[in-house]
Parts: sequence; C-alpha cells; structure tokens
Amino acid sequence: MKALETLGQKPKEWGPLFLTILLLKLNNETLKEWEIKSVKDKIPSFTELIQFIEDRFQISESIESSKYINSESAAKEKGLTKFSKNNKYKAATSSTAFTSTVTADMRVISRKQ
Repeated sequence: MKALETLGQKPKEWGPLFLTILLLKLNNETLKEWEIKSVKDKIPSFTELIQFIEDRFQISESIESSKYINSESAAKEKGLTKFSKNNKYKAATSSTAFTSTVTADMRVISRKQ
C-alpha cells in the first residue's frame, strides 16, 4: 500500500477493487472468517477489513503465546529440562539407550545415543 501511495495513488479510495485485491491475499481460514463476519448488504470499507485483519492477528498472537506457555508448563510437569535456545527439551533421566526431544509444537523425536 505504501508503494502505491509513493507512486501518487490513493488505494484507500479504490473501493471494491482494492478490497478484492486484499481479500485474494488472505489465507483460506481468515477469508472464511471474513465472509462470516462481514455485512452482506453493503460493500465493506477498507478500514473495516484492516480492523478485521488486525483483530485476527491479535487473536492468533494470543493463541500462539498460549501454546508456547502451555508447552513449557507441560515439559516441566513431565520432568523435562530445557537444553537449547530453540525451545527443545531433553529428558532429565538418561538411563535409556534413546533420548527423546520434544519440540515447541510437542512432536517427539527419538534418536539412539
């Protein structure tokens, strides 16, 4: 949008055309939510779409941070300790021939020591 404004254009005034271009850039889940929430009897404004996108971003950010906090809590409860900066955990006991690595999205990867 800034690039268009730099070229002397006013994309906010393009109305439905600019709205359509922006909607084509949304992922399927966000587009579906937009279709559910948008008013059907009038063409939404650029400002309404931007507000919707900002709200979705804040929700997504909250969910992701909650997942991270929950995965850290679960790892602590299971006796796993942090061993690197990229959110991987190693089992506190090492008496087995395999170690398990749990990534931030809770996938378990086993490898022979």
